[in-house]
Amino acid sequence: MSSALHALKKADGFYLEMTLAKAWRDQRPRVAVTASLLGKAAIPDQSYEQPDGAPIRIDIDYAGRERPERNPFPGPFEPTGDGRQTLKVW
Repeated sequence: MSSALHALKKADGFYLEMTLAKAWRDQRPRVAVTASLLGKAAIPDQSYEQPDGAPIRIDIDYAGRERPERNPFPGPFEPTGDGRQTLKVW
């Protein structure tokens, strides 16, 4: 199970610190977020796409790390391991 989420302010920015258990992370299979998974936006009835018209595919996390095709971690960050993670957000 995920536990202990903290926000930290350091001299060089803001961080999230959390403790993750590999068992929790791997217990439920997930798929990558894509335009076909999202469907169409409700108000404009349009597909989600890149500025160049290519379909959206969330394959890079907030920090610029590649997300796996199979079982990406939910949310904006792809953890780098098990246990305590410190992630710079700003």
